Amino acid sequence: MKKVFKLLPVLIAVIVLHACTRKGQICVNPTPNAESIFTTLTCAIDSSQVKTTIPEGDFVIVRSQADFDKLIDPSDCLEVDFAKNDVVVGREDLSGNHVSTNYTLTENCETNHLELDVSFELGIALVFATRIYGVVVPKLSEGQTVNVVVNR
Repeated sequence: MKKVFKLLPVLIAVIVLHACTRKGQICVNPTPNAESIFTTLTCAIDSSQVKTTIPEGDFVIVRSQADFDKLIDPSDCLEVDFAKNDVVVGREDLSGNHVSTNYTLTENCETNHLELDVSFELGIALVFATRIYGVVVPKLSEGQTVNVVVNR
C-alpha cells in the first residue's frame, strides 16, 4: 500500500505533463487579458478614425510608448501601460462593411509563443475600407513572439 502512495504523485505528474505534450497536437493555454486598444480611447473619436503607417496585411508588436506614438495617430487618445503590457497593432483592407472585430489570444505551451486570432465580422454591403486592429497583451518576455491569424 505504501508503494501505491509513493507512485501516486509520480503518476499524477506524468498525466499532467502528458496533457501538454501530445505528439501531433498543438497544446494551447487560453490567455486572459487580451483587450482591444479601442476600449482605452480617451478622446471622442471612432476607431475608424485611428491611422497607422503599418502596411496593409501586416502587424507590429509595439513594446514602448515612443514606438506607439510613431505608429498610431492620434496616439494620445489611447492609453496603454507599457510597463505591464505590449500592443499588437495591424492593418487590414476589408471588402465589406465592418460590423465587429473579435480577438482570441492563446499561448502555445510547447513554444511559449502567443497566437492572436483576429476575426472581422463583415456585413453584406460592398464597402472597401481599411481597418486598424490593436490588442493589449501581457508584457512579452525577451524573444517571445506573437503569431497573428486574420479571419474575414
